Amino acid sequence: MNPADLPRQLKDARQLARLRQLRERTALAALREAERACAQAQEAIDNRKAVFARLQRERDALGQRIVNDCVPEMGRLAAYAGAAVEALDDQIERTEYALMDDEDALAQAQEKQAQAHQAWQRAVAATGAANTLVDDTRKAQRQVQETMQEREAEDTARPAHARIIS
Repeated sequence: MNPADLPRQLKDARQLARLRQLRERTALAALREAERACAQAQEAIDNRKAVFARLQRERDALGQRIVNDCVPEMGRLAAYAGAAVEALDDQIERTEYALMDDEDALAQAQEKQAQAHQAWQRAVAATGAANTLVDDTRKAQRQVQETMQEREAEDTARPAHARIIS
């Protein structure tokens, strides 16, 4: 290691560390975005499940009304009751399919989040390595400076005639 190269190496190491920190911030932003996407996908599932439960309750209540309240007039209300049940069944079926789509979207969002987390961890490791390089380069530079100062101190401490002989 050439002592004259150390200042340049330190400058390069610092620049590398700054670049790694930028990449780490970018990876962290991507991770946060992926986490938001997962939260939104989970919220969509929760909302869809609530709609599904509401539709099921409506269908059950309609069935109870048909059986209990509409029996005397079933001949006249049969077409209406059948259409209402059919409409609720259709909405329930569509909600089930939409819920499956939402679950698929959540799985994809979770996969992207896992990938973003791994990318962020790699960026953190690279930043740590770059910071270690900066620290090691600083230490080497200090060691070289200390060694040079020790040699200068030894040279000034030697008697003048001993320096000529060496």
